[in-house]
Amino acid sequence: MSIANQEAKPGSNGVEVGDLAPMLIDLGKKNAKDVKKLRKGKGKLVEQVQGTIAELKSAGTISMSAQPVIVVVVEKTDAKSVLSMLKI
Repeated sequence: MSIANQEAKPGSNGVEVGDLAPMLIDLGKKNAKDVKKLRKGKGKLVEQVQGTIAELKSAGTISMSAQPVIVVVVEKTDAKSVLSMLKI
């Protein structure tokens, strides 16, 4: 899992852009069932994202106030689905 955040830059209205910049959490490749559960707000990936956000807040990396979080995850292709695509 990788995490990225932009550096804080002063904005035109005096608010630092970094306070509003989204936090990116890249979960990498995960199986389709786990991704489907994540979309529904359930499962171990949701727990992983929530745990990561809690760690970052307690470490002071991100502010305690609301900040947009973007989760990036790619579904692994199942060997069965690849074989079914090859059949004619």
